[in-house]
Amino acid sequence: MSWRCIRQICPQRGPTALGLRHEQGAIRQILSQSRSPIAVRYSSTSPNTPPSLDSFVSGHADPLRSAETTRAPPVFSKFSRNVQLTEQPPPPGSKVKVAGLVRSIRKQKRVAFAHISDGSTFQPVQAILSPDNAKDLHNGAYVELAGIWKESPGAAQSHEVHVEEVLHVGESDVESLPIQKKSMTVDHLRIYPHLRLRLPLYSLLTRVRNQVISSVHAFYSGTSTHTEEAIYVQPPIITSSDCEGAGEVFTVSPKLHVTPHSEKEDEEQKHYFREQKYLTVSSQLHLEAFAAELGDAWTITSAFRAEESDTGRHLAELSLLEFEGRGITELEGLMDGVQRLIQHIVRRLLNHRTSEELVSYYESDKRHRPEDYTDPNLPARWKALSEPDWLHITYADAMEALEAAARQQPNEFKHAPAWDDGLSLEHERWIVQNLGRDRPVFVTHYPKQQKPFYMLSGPNSVGDNETSACFDLLLPYGICEVVGGSLREHRLENLIQNMREKGLLSNHTGLTEADADYPYLRDGESLGSMSWYADLRRYGSSPHGGWGLGLERLLMYLTGVTNVRDIVTFPRTYKNCIA
Repeated sequence: MSWRCIRQICPQRGPTALGLRHEQGAIRQILSQSRSPIAVRYSSTSPNTPPSLDSFVSGHADPLRSAETTRAPPVFSKFSRNVQLTEQPPPPGSKVKVAGLVRSIRKQKRVAFAHISDGSTFQPVQAILSPDNAKDLHNGAYVELAGIWKESPGAAQSHEVHVEEVLHVGESDVESLPIQKKSMTVDHLRIYPHLRLRLPLYSLLTRVRNQVISSVHAFYSGTSTHTEEAIYVQPPIITSSDCEGAGEVFTVSPKLHVTPHSEKEDEEQKHYFREQKYLTVSSQLHLEAFAAELGDAWTITSAFRAEESDTGRHLAELSLLEFEGRGITELEGLMDGVQRLIQHIVRRLLNHRTSEELVSYYESDKRHRPEDYTDPNLPARWKALSEPDWLHITYADAMEALEAAARQQPNEFKHAPAWDDGLSLEHERWIVQNLGRDRPVFVTHYPKQQKPFYMLSGPNSVGDNETSACFDLLLPYGICEVVGGSLREHRLENLIQNMREKGLLSNHTGLTEADADYPYLRDGESLGSMSWYADLRRYGSSPHGGWGLGLERLLMYLTGVTNVRDIVTFPRTYKNCIA
């Protein structure tokens, strides 16, 4: 690979100097007087190939001379990231500075070996120190080191830093440090979420999350092949309603400082927003408002579920990737968009170093694993998502297959499948394994009674059982439901009828004149806090649809992590909120 300068940053000068920048001598004069270094980025020889690494080398350089002719060992005036040093190492003999946490240190009589991790890659940088330089270094300490970059005689790394100077040490109380080099259970590590992030796996999981989110932004940029254009928006977290209608919401209340002279007796005054508000369980309703004007809109935001569930699949605070599209009339098109996005994420992950680091972790690191650990077989997982033939099956057909399996083997399921009861986790896993053959499965057209009021009624009714135009995406390896979506009811009269059937229009007090004049409402009915949502249909509506993807469950699938508490750095679960 040749080294080519593709960006130059020069200090600003006045009009006279600017006019002389066309002259080589003037530019050199400016550079010689400047206190700001030139930032040089190196890329591959092909201008159409994106660089795998942005490597910045500080120091004055001549912008009119080819970088090929000035390849003297660079001086790193800033700290080099580990990923730079391991993936595109500078020439041996270069002076470098590294900074990070001491992952491990081994002190001998004449020399010390320290592994320094700065969070940029799974692979630490090995530092060789004299006993005097290493005397204050311990596991967990933060260090800044300066030295010479040399080839390593060891097999574990190609290069290492021979430290000449210890610039800074942030001491660590090694005796009381909860995270030790020895093996620790995942339950113990969950007690210290602020410190377990320093372990290689949890640092890597954070970088994988970053890569996945970056891929979503790239997919909706619409700037290249296999991408689409959608607008990123930021809906509110505090809402007036329960989007899903399940009632499992967190209420929002301020911490009041009440004194005897200012005690508020009026119950209404205790509400900061005049009436009760909630933390959102989904941004879908607000996304519909954005999509009505912008077209296709998407977001990644926190959602909150007050489920009293203490399983490894549920969080009280989770991240939802949600999309809403205008002019969508077919459920198939909505599902195709989900498949294209997920396959785009997988392609980019496979072309990113974090995929290799995940495989390397499972092959090398045997510590901090649960007793029931099994090989996650990551390549097979990623391949399953990359295949084009994802199974599409209706709820009715899936239920028929489940009932047939239950008749053949009465002990197949703990809970017998029944139309009105929906699909339990064991049913979903059976569908993926036996019908999907461990492929992703779209289950469509669930019974209307099981779904929220905003979903459009589907054409695939079974007898007297009306269905909704909706789908769930089930993934293999026990993950199951990851995405749920539907076409939305875009007609005002039908929407209000759905709300009536779900009991969302009754028991309202203090009816206003606006309620009396609102179309399709009956006497005594009020839209309450949902009037704004109905207005989206009252004032110009179009067919539309959307979906929500549980980011943590997708990450569980991609990384092989079996408990959602380990995917999130600071998990919030039932009876647990540390840090």
